[in-house]
Amino acid sequence: MEAIVWLANYGGMADAPLLHERLRDESALVREYAERGLWALWSRSGEAAIDALMARGVEQMQAGQHKAAIASFSEIVKRKPDFAEGWNKRATVYFLAGDYQRSIADCDQVLAATRATSARSRGSGRSTSSSSATRRRSPGSEKRSR
Repeated sequence: MEAIVWLANYGGMADAPLLHERLRDESALVREYAERGLWALWSRSGEAAIDALMARGVEQMQAGQHKAAIASFSEIVKRKPDFAEGWNKRATVYFLAGDYQRSIADCDQVLAATRATSARSRGSGRSTSSSSATRRRSPGSEKRSR
């Protein structure tokens, strides 16, 4: 458990496969910590200003302030277009607001940003892509898929 918490707090995207493995752990508590750890990794951009904007956007989204949240996440994707979670959060808010076309368009951007990140990782000798074994998910994980 301590390793999962450490990865969530200090790890990078290259560490995500280690957390993916824990999504299939026998312990429900370990699976829960691994899920939270992955969300923590995905939500960190590496830039304090972007991360603060992300936190604000999440608060706005949770409060049902869709226009404000869309504005916050739009600023994130403008400043850091390769940050997949910025696109993902904006896609979520568009969906919640009933703007399905924009939500789908942003989902396409999530996939593009994720592919670009994976390609850069492979180029540096580290791969964030999943093997067929790590693609299997824990029960209920379909709601967490990106």
